[in-house]
Amino acid sequence: MIVKENLLGKRDENNTDAVEVIFGVFLTVITVILILMVAVKSFWLSPYLISGSSMEKTLNSGDWVVADVISSVKKGDVVIVYNPDREYNIVKRVVGMPGETVYFDDDGVVYEMTTENGEEKYTAIEESYAYYCKPMSENKTVQSVTLTDDEVFVLGDNRRNSSDSRTYGAFKIGNVKGVVKEWTINCRKQLKWLYPYI
Repeated sequence: MIVKENLLGKRDENNTDAVEVIFGVFLTVITVILILMVAVKSFWLSPYLISGSSMEKTLNSGDWVVADVISSVKKGDVVIVYNPDREYNIVKRVVGMPGETVYFDDDGVVYEMTTENGEEKYTAIEESYAYYCKPMSENKTVQSVTLTDDEVFVLGDNRRNSSDSRTYGAFKIGNVKGVVKEWTINCRKQLKWLYPYI
């Protein structure tokens, strides 16, 4: 009988050790996940909740997106920009890069300017993402802005319902907080539950 009690006692001790090991591994995994989430949020990805209609049909109010804070900005990128006039972040699309001259009208149509026989000719640039929720103006006046080496020109995709560089002027490249990657736009509905935890 004494031998059986010792065997049973050893078995219980082994079970306790196994539970402690499993619990220790679980706590380690949770700790590593939390550290990675903090590191990712601080140094690589940052979630943003979209508010307003200026980026419809690309993004809608209430959508969550993730901005890559270390990517370089390219023309056509959707970006999060800090608006110092309003003291909050806005989401827009980059249509003009540092050093470029941007040609546009009040409706937000962007043009390419060429010179033929000494005359300036403006051709609308095809932008499949641009959305015009209101009728277009009949009398168009093309304006131009030449950007400095540290500025970008941004417009909302919902061109007739957006306060953007047409209102606030060009934004400093340093005010761009991150680039919204295409995969986050495409997966925003499926991953909506995850963004608040990043």
